[in-house]
Amino acid sequence: MSAATSLLAEAPSAQRGRRAGGGRRRDIQGLRAVAVILVVAFHAGLPVSGGFIGVDVFFVISGFVITAMLLRQLGREGKVDFGKFYARRIRRLLPALAVLLIFVALGSMLFLNPYGTQQTAAKTGVAASLFTANLYLWRIPTGGYFDLSSNTNPLLHTWSLSVEEQFYLMFPLLLFIGWRIGRRLRPRWSRQSIAVTILVVTVVSFALSLTTSHSSGSANATSFAFYSPLTRAWEFGVGALLAVGASAFLRLTRGLSTALGLLGAVLIGVGAFAIDSSTSFPGVAALLPVLGAALVIAGGMHPEAGGVTPALSVQPAVWIGDVSYGWYLWHWPLIVFAAALWPGHTWVLVVIGLASLVPTWLSYRFVENPIRFGDRRWGRRVVPLAAVCVVVPIIAFVGLAGVTRLEKRINPVTRFAAATAAHRYGMNGCNPATLNPKRSCTSSVDNAKGSIVILGDSNAGQFAEPVTRAGNQLGYDVTVGSVGGCWFADIEGDWEPSATCRRFVTDSIATMQQSPPDLVIVADSTTFAMTPTSDADLTDPRSGQTSKTLDDRLKIYEDGLTSVLQQLAAANIPTVVVHTIPDLGNDGSWIAATCPSLRIYLGSCDASISRSAVEDHQRFAREAEDQAVAQVPLASAVDFTQEICLPDRCSAERDGVWMYRDATHLSVQGALSLTDEFRTLIADHVREPS
Repeated sequence: MSAATSLLAEAPSAQRGRRAGGGRRRDIQGLRAVAVILVVAFHAGLPVSGGFIGVDVFFVISGFVITAMLLRQLGREGKVDFGKFYARRIRRLLPALAVLLIFVALGSMLFLNPYGTQQTAAKTGVAASLFTANLYLWRIPTGGYFDLSSNTNPLLHTWSLSVEEQFYLMFPLLLFIGWRIGRRLRPRWSRQSIAVTILVVTVVSFALSLTTSHSSGSANATSFAFYSPLTRAWEFGVGALLAVGASAFLRLTRGLSTALGLLGAVLIGVGAFAIDSSTSFPGVAALLPVLGAALVIAGGMHPEAGGVTPALSVQPAVWIGDVSYGWYLWHWPLIVFAAALWPGHTWVLVVIGLASLVPTWLSYRFVENPIRFGDRRWGRRVVPLAAVCVVVPIIAFVGLAGVTRLEKRINPVTRFAAATAAHRYGMNGCNPATLNPKRSCTSSVDNAKGSIVILGDSNAGQFAEPVTRAGNQLGYDVTVGSVGGCWFADIEGDWEPSATCRRFVTDSIATMQQSPPDLVIVADSTTFAMTPTSDADLTDPRSGQTSKTLDDRLKIYEDGLTSVLQQLAAANIPTVVVHTIPDLGNDGSWIAATCPSLRIYLGSCDASISRSAVEDHQRFAREAEDQAVAQVPLASAVDFTQEICLPDRCSAERDGVWMYRDATHLSVQGALSLTDEFRTLIADHVREPS
């Protein structure tokens, strides 16, 4: 055996450490179990805020295992058999994925909404079939991993599979290039050359990950950081470097190996609970799961390592590790379907997450293992197998898109469409700059008597259609100024971009003082912060006072709203404050665009809340707004609860009209039902001609 071959043979053998069947290290299978349990727990809504880091643990394991396998092949044969490598990956990954994708395409016809989530699933499914789901999710405007649109996508999780498949496509070639470079320089340098090649790629990838993850003000950059194989390659690289340098870890004492494993477990645990959706990720934060996984693997190389290694090697953990790929595939689509059928019931998601082990085992027993370990003749059929696994799911998702188009012609679905229609104004980004009448957020009439402006957060945007229609009918130009999450009050809140919101208020007031409109309508969603159970913090920017209690929040809000109303009154501008509409659920779980086809057909998409609960929920915010209005002679307030709700209940549907598009916003149809009320309100409060 040559010196170079001897060095390569030192790659971490599958026989080292505690082993599972087939030569797999039992502790690595246990680590896979930890990774998938973290992901499932996070997706099921359990209090594991950083459970998604399980994916990063998987990446490190993949980098280690694949590199170790390729190094052994180089050591034995002096080459990489690319055909055999890709054939094994195809047999391992594609059949189980294809079965899952076909199931999702069929299930989406019943369990997703034809006006929203079905289209997303179809497009993601095609991308996942072509191993590009991560690139598709990166490029769509609302593709953030934690965005609502992503959380209702049953194939969101396939982004990581696409990243892995892209790694498998490129990494063997990279490793082989490093090996050949070393061989040409000096035979003994083969391992060093491989290490340097992987190290360079890892460092560059990590630097790119840091740069894009922590890019301020660029959603596209942070989305790229999360989904791109270029910013994730370093995680595989850490595992690969661990495999290349395995000989150093094999020389460690039992005690030091045990300590490394324990430290790695601590890092993974800290990441699982310290990281959350607000963390810039991957970036620096990803070092916790990546280094943690690497240390656990390194610690387990000693055949007698204690601590974490034997704990991960117990049979239940090994079994979960064995089926971890299938569990990862199946749990998320089933959770998404269950959430659509039973919104707001977190316990259901936990049950479904565990129940998904049933299709996981069936797939493992009857799809994965027979193809992966079956007849050797599969080797000659791997290309047709790959073609079937790619083409059939694509056909299924094209069929889903066709069914979606047909569903939109069915009466229950067409009637429900009114609930999902987007508002024309306001909720699409009308901001202070659009107070210029020439802008698209102004609806003008010929020979206008004057102008009306509606301002606030997305609750102002929801009223844009009826206010515009009523104002235009009365002969007024109407302008919408709406910034999501920004109240039209002189305050700062911890849930909103304070600088942007404050500028929204001050710039709008300055514009209106220079060119006063004849009426201003203010509409905000304030009740969520004005309840005894809320943990929202408000700050008075004039005094610097920060709220510590409900009374503090109410006082700060009242003073901030009073300040705005007084400034408008000083410019002789009358103002009407619209109290927040009834909230159909404090958890905000009801959304028309996620109601599945099955519930639409059964007529069970409605959501409702008792009128007494609404009154209790609105009381504090309404009283604060009424007190602010009472201090300003040109200000008044209006409450549309009576028009929206029945005497005993408030519901998403009323008298055959879908009033709401989600738990806190009216639908276009629901908002337009208030046109007559707004016409009367405008006529009664608009400034009289001088």
